[in-house]
Formats: sequence, C-alpha cells, structure tokens
Amino acid sequence: MKKFLKKAGIVTGVIVFIMSVFFILEITTMSEAHFENYDLTKGDIVKKTVITGKILPRKEIAIKPQISGIVEKIYFKPGEKIKKGEVIAKVKVIPEMVNLNEAESRSTIAKMNLENAEKNHFRSKELFKRNLIAESEYEISKLNYETAKEQWETAENNLKLVKDGIFKKSKNNSNTLITSTINGTILEVPIKEGNSVIKSNSFNDGTTIAVIAEM
Repeated sequence: MKKFLKKAGIVTGVIVFIMSVFFILEITTMSEAHFENYDLTKGDIVKKTVITGKILPRKEIAIKPQISGIVEKIYFKPGEKIKKGEVIAKVKVIPEMVNLNEAESRSTIAKMNLENAEKNHFRSKELFKRNLIAESEYEISKLNYETAKEQWETAENNLKLVKDGIFKKSKNNSNTLITSTINGTILEVPIKEGNSVIKSNSFNDGTTIAVIAEM
C-alpha cells in the first residue's frame, strides 16, 4: 500500500510539473504576441472632431438657356471650378415648322421687293443723269431701294435666328452657347447631352442648364 501511494505521488508530481511547464510557456507566448516595444518620440497630439452641418454658398445661380433646342455638348461636370464667361453647354436649335415657314416666306417676299426696288432705282439713276426726271423723284427711288434692302437683311437675320439661333452677321454663337455669369463651382448639371431645353417665358421658368455657387 505504501509503495502504491509512493508511486501515485510521484506520478502526480510529474503531471503537476508538466502542467506548470506548459502554463509558463503559454504565458510567455501570449506576452510576446500581445505586447510590442516602441521608441518614445516627441510630437503633437491631434484631436479631431466631426461636426454635422451644411455649407451654404454666398450666391447660388441657376443658368438657363436663351433659346429652346437640344443640348449638343456639355463642357463641365459637378464639382468643377468655372469662371465668368466660360461655356457650360452648347444648344442646337430645332426650329418649329410654322415659324420656319413664316420666316422663309418673309425672306422670299423681301428679296423680291428688293430686286424690284433695285431695278427702279438704277433706271431712275440713269434718267436723272440725262435730266429726264427731277432730283426728288430720283431720291424717292433711292430711298425705296435702301428701305427694301434693309427689310431684306432683317428678314434674312430673322430666318437665320429661327433656323440656327444666331443672327446672320453674328461673329459668335452667343445664343447657342450657354455661359456662366459668375465665378464659382458647378453644384449641379441636371441635363444630359441630347436632352431638350426650353427658354424661360411667361408660361414656365425654363430648363436649368447648371447650378453654380459662389462660395
């Protein structure tokens, strides 16, 4: 019995020793895995605070077209900076057939009147040179010719405006090019290329091409 107890005590001691060794090894492994050494450095402590809210611009403007038509090209995207006078988009005019027909008819009639007045004027001019008519009659023919010429040019300009959105003698496409009226940031461009746009009138506010903010 004593031998048995002695052997049991030895076995128990061995088990306790082995368990103690494993426990020490586990603590050592955990310490190496969870702890690191750092060198001390001198620096500033930065404290950041997140504040909810909204930044309001000093000025916000909706840019609208001067003519109705189809958006042919867009040159800016939301978030981009823009300067006063820069082109935001280009609009292509799609004329109404009724207005186009009326403009073409007025131009044709004005052209015929001009040709007739021109013939009368040059005939009167030749007669005046020969002293066959009075100067007052010649001046009347000249005035009629100048008036007919002006009426034809007006009709041609109107036809060009109906068809293309610009005057015949215009050096730029000021009506078809939509420009910014301020320096700022593009907040929104609610249209896409190919969209129809309408100029403002008594029935509606017109299509917004872009919203620009002066921050």
